[in-house]
Amino acid sequence: MKTMKTMIRNMFIAAMICGISVGASVAEMTVDGVVSLSPVLDHSCIAVELQVDPGSTIAGVRWFHNDAGVAFPSLLLMEGAGNTAPDLSQVALILDEVTGESLAWGSVMLDEPVTTQTGIVYAIFELPSESERTGEGLGGGPGIGYAYSDTATPAFMSSDGVNWARLQRDVQLEVELVLGGAMRTAGSPKLLAEARESRRAGWWDDLARAEDVLDKAADSGSTAPSIVHAGRRLAATPNPFNPRTEVYFFLSALGRVEIDVFDVRGRLVSKLIRGDYAPGQHSVMWDGTDSANRTVASGVYYLRMTSPDGVNDIRVTLVR
Repeated sequence: MKTMKTMIRNMFIAAMICGISVGASVAEMTVDGVVSLSPVLDHSCIAVELQVDPGSTIAGVRWFHNDAGVAFPSLLLMEGAGNTAPDLSQVALILDEVTGESLAWGSVMLDEPVTTQTGIVYAIFELPSESERTGEGLGGGPGIGYAYSDTATPAFMSSDGVNWARLQRDVQLEVELVLGGAMRTAGSPKLLAEARESRRAGWWDDLARAEDVLDKAADSGSTAPSIVHAGRRLAATPNPFNPRTEVYFFLSALGRVEIDVFDVRGRLVSKLIRGDYAPGQHSVMWDGTDSANRTVASGVYYLRMTSPDGVNDIRVTLVR
């Protein structure tokens, strides 16, 4: 019999964030629960690393689907290095509008099977913008089933397709590759990486991480580009983050700046900075610790900047 501690753990393993919503189902399921994001923004994604023998023939993908009334706008496939977040500029195959029955395994088959040279394939599910997972089953919103496992393969979530956070390490997303399958045309299956040459263009081609933009500016010797400005005075990247995030802030005039970190209950976690700053863009690192230099738990935190320009707040998500 499950202990109460285990039952509670299965009910919620992560908080609602700009980031992550994970809850166990109250219905009878073949998995421990359903994972999703909240809120879902443009290009929010869930990615899982799938491992097969190099040279395996891939015919499709199957996953545990939450809500039959919701389709994933895109399912992206690509090879990767493993144990690291995917770079969507390397996406090789795009499957559009994939769905399944509620609280059941859904599947989609490729027009032509492909093979993998590395044995490491990423399946990236794009979530429908402005949707929200409110429960399990029909009407509950987008989500993918998960099960607890001591040997879970890496999974990642992103609110924008650029900055990624790894999912809790004992959570195995219920996503599998369908292996085998016959070719419709003569010849051997194409390598998945080579399929990128003929895939259609999409939003994934236009992504650029703030860190990459800054790195390119530094390499060229140019002035760092503006991450924040008069219309966006406070920002953090990456977000979600682990273990640290760079907090950017903007001042229109010389003045005193205070930036504080609060938890979801409104309790002060850390006084990040206190000081006078010149007009323009500045940054400070938050390493996920409190005022006593203790590591804080995964979850949602709020950054509040008080300056002569007023009060600005943003939400960040720490995922360990």
